[in-house]
Amino acid sequence: SLPRLNMVGIIPSLGHAAGSYEDACMAIDRGLVRCTHCFNAMTGIHHRAPGIAGAILLHDQVMAELILDGKHVHPAVARLLYRIKGASGIILVSDSILSTGLGDGRYMWRDYEIMVSGGVAKIPEGNLSGSVLTLDQAVKNAVEMLGIPVASAVEMASLTPAKSAGLADSDGSLAPGRRANIVLLDDATLNPVCTMIGGTVAWASDSFV
Repeated sequence: SLPRLNMVGIIPSLGHAAGSYEDACMAIDRGLVRCTHCFNAMTGIHHRAPGIAGAILLHDQVMAELILDGKHVHPAVARLLYRIKGASGIILVSDSILSTGLGDGRYMWRDYEIMVSGGVAKIPEGNLSGSVLTLDQAVKNAVEMLGIPVASAVEMASLTPAKSAGLADSDGSLAPGRRANIVLLDDATLNPVCTMIGGTVAWASDSFV
């Protein structure tokens, strides 16, 4: 049951489901606090059937994962989600597949054929199949598509997911006692210029000083 899962530190997440609004509300009442890939592969909002998505939007305690590549969720719907949830209620995720960064082409994964074209991954039937989004690009997209401050976009990729995973005491923010796992972004482009793991530089771009 959800209460037992929560008691032992397992954080269940609702998504990729065909349940009703009432089903989702029941799960939330029993302790559900996270949504997988909000709006994707779940019952959407209809004015007579709010669906799982409607339940997620109406319950402040549920944090919502968002694949912000502009394809999985229309930017206008992503802006609606942000207006309702804010940076403290949205978790930027990539849903990235193994062909990420390899460019357009045909790829095989576990006997599935995936076509990547124009930065969009689909199976032959035309359905989306994961993404080729990277998390740094998701942060940039949040700034551009949602029109929000950089700090808010970064929060959705760091502190909010750490809180959702129960790790805010050790991860997700620049504070004493936290793990020094840090990605530095260029002010102008928001491109990564340095990565630190445990306070040690693991990678730095040629332009990083």
